Amino acid sequence: RSGSRSRKSPAARRVRGHRSCTAILTWVDLTTVHRTVTLAAGSLLDAGAEELCHSAAEAGFDGVGLRLSGEHRVHGSDVGHLAQVIDDLGLVLLDAEVHRIGPHQADPSPLIEVSAELGARYLLVVSDLEDQAATSDALGAVTEQAADAGVQVAMEYMAWTTPSEPLDALAVARETGCAVVADLLHHFRVGAGSSELAVLGASGMLAWVQV
Repeated sequence: RSGSRSRKSPAARRVRGHRSCTAILTWVDLTTVHRTVTLAAGSLLDAGAEELCHSAAEAGFDGVGLRLSGEHRVHGSDVGHLAQVIDDLGLVLLDAEVHRIGPHQADPSPLIEVSAELGARYLLVVSDLEDQAATSDALGAVTEQAADAGVQVAMEYMAWTTPSEPLDALAVARETGCAVVADLLHHFRVGAGSSELAVLGASGMLAWVQV
């Protein structure tokens, strides 16, 4: 969150009493640095979007991600109502999920439009295609369409998607202009480690890290 007021995280307050950690915490000044922490859409897939927003706010999260495709899709006046809920709770809508690229993919336009109306920072996209070149072509088209609506595309890599590894995902991102999402569970499942994560972080194309 913006503002000049410093903020002490609960972790910083708890650890302050442990002398063995003092030097580390002094070097990483947690009293002035605050990372935006959001509740992922997959945390409560059985909950509706409004319920998830209230849960995130009550738990002290800065924002939320929302599954808004398929059975979770919102329509008409419900979109405006949800936007008001997000605003009233003071939340950031990190991402709207999920557009799947595949042989019989859905038209991304409705999800892009809802993402823009809700003020989502990102539209999450994954690819079920087997060919990386075909993924890049399709992803590039979605990225361009979303950009016209003021929404950035973020691509997540997993063992069963294309690309499935972080450096391949970074190559596709550089080609298409999308960002990359690193879910640490999937990151380590594909055999990647801290060095690949550091490369993503240094690239300037890492949208967020999911834990």
